[in-house]
Amino acid sequence: GDELITGKLELKRRHIPPVVFDFAQDTAERIGVDPIVVAAPVIVVAASAIPDATKVQPKLNDDKWLESARLWMALVAEPGFKKTPVLKEVVKPLREVEAKWAQADQLSVESYKLSKIIYDNDLKDFQSKRGKAKPTKESVKSTTPSKRTPPIEPQKPPLRRKVVNDTT
Repeated sequence: GDELITGKLELKRRHIPPVVFDFAQDTAERIGVDPIVVAAPVIVVAASAIPDATKVQPKLNDDKWLESARLWMALVAEPGFKKTPVLKEVVKPLREVEAKWAQADQLSVESYKLSKIIYDNDLKDFQSKRGKAKPTKESVKSTTPSKRTPPIEPQKPPLRRKVVNDTT
């Protein structure tokens, strides 16, 4: 905003949690920006780590109105203001969490890929046999899935993410 109207903004330790203040001071000094430019996105990134199942009730006496605990922010400045280096530094902890999740989820992803190959082959086999073979009493009584019912498609495992979009 216009400093003539709002006065000069100054980030003080009492304004935000101490860990955020220290991170903002250190990062701002290394990148060469005002600590406020770092502190605001840090708070938004911290809020994004809260699971969507966590809800806030904006009105004391209205328990029907619940919202996800999330914040939105736009960091708007002229080119060369160092927005991208700030945001990369601030989002780095969430990217590290995502990397750990990806590594932990690798087994279920590989298992899904293998199951999908088996499913595709079983489905082709089922479709080709269904069109050619006439049902007999034995095949109708059979409990073998490939003879009576189509194979069940495996479900793709969900991929855990925190950083969804970065518009820098």
